[in-house]
Amino acid sequence: MLAWQPPHPRDPSSARTVPSPSRSASGEWALSRGCIAAERKLSRMNEEHTESPSRMQSLGRHALAALVLLVCAWLLLHILFHVVVVVATIIAVVVAIIGAVWAIRVLF
Repeated sequence: MLAWQPPHPRDPSSARTVPSPSRSASGEWALSRGCIAAERKLSRMNEEHTESPSRMQSLGRHALAALVLLVCAWLLLHILFHVVVVVATIIAVVVAIIGAVWAIRVLF
């Protein structure tokens, strides 16, 4: 038996192939699995292009995506701002306590 066998012809209408038992190397199986995934993606892309959305739907989708991105950025900035404020407050309290202890030692 040969170590390498030529690929079996596939029916283009089938969406998936079953690996043959002669394919013992995992590399060949991974390669064929990648080809299947690429074919599926291309077929989905072709289906999407046949159903072309109207220009208003595309504009609305982009506007919604921009709005979602702005809201997420606003929330993240607010969270970051509050984290910085909390850390600064903790540092200020610690410095104030250290200063009070130092002042008490110097005065008494």
